[in-house]
Amino acid sequence: MKKNIFYSILAITIMPLFSQAQLVNEGATITVTSGATLTVNGDVQNNSGTLDLQGTATMKVSKDLLNEAGATLTTASGSTVEMYGADASAIKSSGATIAQLKVNKDASIDVSTLDDMIISNSVSFAADNNKLNIGGDNLTLNDGATISGNSGLRYIQADGVGKVVKELSAAETFEYPVGDGSNYSPVTVASTSGTFGASASIGVNVTDADHPNKHADADAWISRYWTVDITDITDLVATATGTYVDADINGTETDIYGASYEAGDWSYSGTASDDAANTVTADVTQDMDLTGQNFFGRFANLKVFLQGPYSSGTMKTDLNDNGYLPLNTPYGTGESVASIPSANIVDWIKIELRDKNDNTSVLKSYSRFIDKDGQIVSLDGTDSLWLKDAPTEAYVAIRHRNHLGIMNPSTTVLTSYASYDFTTGSGQAWGTDPMKDLGGGTWGMWMGNANGNGNVKYNGSSNDRVKILVRVGIGTPNNTVTGYYDEDINMDAKVKYNGSKNDRVKVLTVVGISTPNATKTEQLP
Repeated sequence: MKKNIFYSILAITIMPLFSQAQLVNEGATITVTSGATLTVNGDVQNNSGTLDLQGTATMKVSKDLLNEAGATLTTASGSTVEMYGADASAIKSSGATIAQLKVNKDASIDVSTLDDMIISNSVSFAADNNKLNIGGDNLTLNDGATISGNSGLRYIQADGVGKVVKELSAAETFEYPVGDGSNYSPVTVASTSGTFGASASIGVNVTDADHPNKHADADAWISRYWTVDITDITDLVATATGTYVDADINGTETDIYGASYEAGDWSYSGTASDDAANTVTADVTQDMDLTGQNFFGRFANLKVFLQGPYSSGTMKTDLNDNGYLPLNTPYGTGESVASIPSANIVDWIKIELRDKNDNTSVLKSYSRFIDKDGQIVSLDGTDSLWLKDAPTEAYVAIRHRNHLGIMNPSTTVLTSYASYDFTTGSGQAWGTDPMKDLGGGTWGMWMGNANGNGNVKYNGSSNDRVKILVRVGIGTPNNTVTGYYDEDINMDAKVKYNGSKNDRVKVLTVVGISTPNATKTEQLP
């Protein structure tokens, strides 16, 4: 038979052991002294008055703990509220701080919060297959508080809008043992420095779904992300490492890297992944979402000039103007477009990313466009370059179908927006005399490589002059051929062997008018 105890005017002190089926307080002061245990095989409803756990007191509740607004619940630092038994439980704290919360329910029985909860010392899980479901509520752990006993079957279900919030006064490493309704997917935030204000905290929850801003070109990703909120911390240096489950994997797992979505953009700063451990990692400096997807190397600025179409600080767009630019890349890398994205496009260009430890080894190749200002732009014509499945650090080589290729002399890190300008000096490219001085402190790729063999020759075997002659016709050297051809050295949409602005003389000027038997050799390793 259920027994209701109503305390209205009495001050009750609970000594070493006291057990009731239901406890309803209507204005009394109920004190559980240090070392005592109050066991309630039912609900505890503190409607008004005071419920005071002193010293090392324990209050065990098998059903709901409801501390209503206006009532007082105080818990000494060594005291414990333990949720136990075979019934689902809910906790309403109404702003009260609980020192130690112990989740010790029977298998598959969970505890839920009904409002935001503050923990001063610890949360512990004592039995398998128990979850603390915070739903839309925040679970805040004061500075120094801990969580223990968590595992794949014991964790905080934080897949709603509520977050597990950890207060901190200095850099620390803290594991947030969160998951959704079915899967444990903890995230660890390891901070190493920062300026921590009086209200400093880091809050976390998890969503079992694709990130809503997943990169459109991603073909490998995890369908899970962790939201990390930073409060009252400046100059934060930290990493976040999230653990996903096999069911989250889409595409090829080895292509998945840690990625953070922050301030409306993706960042790969600090990116790492461990396929064996099912983890992804990224840097944390501000509010962000952590997930995993293909790595996209990024350039905010990648600039190069081509000698052939260059004139007075810009490049001619004759091929584009006359509609000769193809919609498919000429470099065999597979890219294509429905239409040329801008009137400023000069031609297709090829980007090679080479092994940081072996610059002769090409790891990835991409076709993009180069515009009249020398910017290498995306296939949609925008300046921001995203290079899918790029290495995180690489030598960057640029090739063009009738110019000599170039490469930067040192590696470029691609985990954050990179910038590289080949045009500012000869030393911007690898090798000896790798680029042409275009005047005014501007440098560009040597023209004249009509046969694409990595050198420019006017005479001798496999020379570029004869290639031009063959294009216009050996028997018709004064002919002009219009269109998109490698033999169009100055890229004016015409191939000419003789006459004004002919391409043959362009080849001769590269090797030297007085040294027609010389060879200009590409400086790519």
